[in-house]
Amino acid sequence: MNQYSEKGYGLESALELDSSQRESLIELVKRPQERQAGDLSGRAKVTFGEVRGLGRVVVKGYHRGGLLRAFLPSMFVKWGLTRAETESEMLLYIAERGLTVPKPLATVSKGWFLYRAWLVLEEVEGHLTLAEVSRQNPDLLDELVPELARMVRELIQLRICHVDLHPGNVLVDDQKRVWMIDFDKAFFFKGNLETLQEQYLRRWRRAVIKHSLPDALSELFCGGVLRNLRILREREEE
Repeated sequence: MNQYSEKGYGLESALELDSSQRESLIELVKRPQERQAGDLSGRAKVTFGEVRGLGRVVVKGYHRGGLLRAFLPSMFVKWGLTRAETESEMLLYIAERGLTVPKPLATVSKGWFLYRAWLVLEEVEGHLTLAEVSRQNPDLLDELVPELARMVRELIQLRICHVDLHPGNVLVDDQKRVWMIDFDKAFFFKGNLETLQEQYLRRWRRAVIKHSLPDALSELFCGGVLRNLRILREREEE
């Protein structure tokens, strides 16, 4: 992993970044970030841009929830890896196992004890969220959701808990490929696999109901994930 220091920022990347690329990334993280439109956008704010040699990129910032949000909205105490580094490592781990997630290109941080962090990702071009697809072209759900359910079954078998998987955190590109995004705070689950499975199903159903999305989203997703129940039980008994 290559580490760089540029204008008070720390950058880390598996790629060799020249000074022009590093400066472009710093300029991107300095830009005001905007929350994505839609009810399922969450707290994540992003900036879209282009960097020579890297192509179209998305820069994701990290922001607090809860009471501290009013005082330190985007500052965190440094203890081990930054949030950007942790999410980057999780994405790389998942991608190595054949699942479709955005490619992390670099992490950027500023500060020592208190820090801000950004994750630079390869942009999924020409995408809609699955929530948007469900409203605009619901006939595609029969093709798309089973593939998502297959990937979630893989996450469960890997014991990875995505803490906020919902139709707004699933992208569909112009080739109809399904991408899972926003693995901030994802972790390796130590409990029963059926419990992990139920967490995925419950979070998904709650989002579909809350945002009045088509029932087919829940039916296809839950049915696809539950097909793996017998395999999970057998693995727990081994």
